Amino acid sequence: MALTEQPRRLAATIGAATDQGPRDQQKDAAAVHTTRDGDVGAVLVDGFSERLGEEPVFRATAELAAWVAAKHDALAGLIAAQEVIHIAGRTAGTDDLLGPDCVGAIVSIRRDGSADATWTGDCRVYTWRRADKQLTLHTRDHTEGARMRERIAAEPELAESWADPADFDHEVTTTMQWASIPEHHHREVPIGRRAIAGWVPLPTCDMVLITCDGVHDTMPHEDLQRVVTGHADQDPAAIAQALITAARAADAQHDDPDERVDDNATAVVVKLAATTTGGI
Repeated sequence: MALTEQPRRLAATIGAATDQGPRDQQKDAAAVHTTRDGDVGAVLVDGFSERLGEEPVFRATAELAAWVAAKHDALAGLIAAQEVIHIAGRTAGTDDLLGPDCVGAIVSIRRDGSADATWTGDCRVYTWRRADKQLTLHTRDHTEGARMRERIAAEPELAESWADPADFDHEVTTTMQWASIPEHHHREVPIGRRAIAGWVPLPTCDMVLITCDGVHDTMPHEDLQRVVTGHADQDPAAIAQALITAARAADAQHDDPDERVDDNATAVVVKLAATTTGGI
């Protein structure tokens, strides 16, 4: 029998790292799920309340979202995450406004190489390509600070009367609980519609990374790229740990405590390699 050309598919290896840092509680949670067929769901959530005992809610949110994203797509994962948060609030007997909430990013990667991501708040999704060693950011922070910068870019005269946007970078404008699902998600949600979760297709790449603000707010993009590129030959867990270590080192360089991020820090890394299915 003649050998026939086999379809290309992706094989994924996944790792994560987290550090509670100086915070009293660990409100970050990461989860990954791989189906029997090789589809992947990867999730990072970042809780932002000061209430005690909500860590299990955020872990459950991440775990179910990853499972559903692997089975379906990123937006289906977000819908699942919202259900967990709403149920947790009702179970605790709290009003939704007072219940647990978080920001986060959800990635779905299919075995044929197609992938998409959805996000709320200031969690970020990146891809990295070995060919050019470029780390590319695919999300836009849903924060009041980011919104102000966009307005100032369009109307520079506003800068004279507005406060410094950096003072509002931690005021998120979408959350996992309250974000609406885009009706038409064939492209990224337009600027200014921050009540709607962000969604974007991801390009072909060698690595997908998700980070929270405790990582990417500590250093410029060029430094993040340098860390990822410098550890690209290591396993995903080691790459994620390198990002956490670099974030803590960068934060420690600030003598003024007000300039430090001092937050939970978490990174998720998915390495992708092309392979072929077997058979004759």
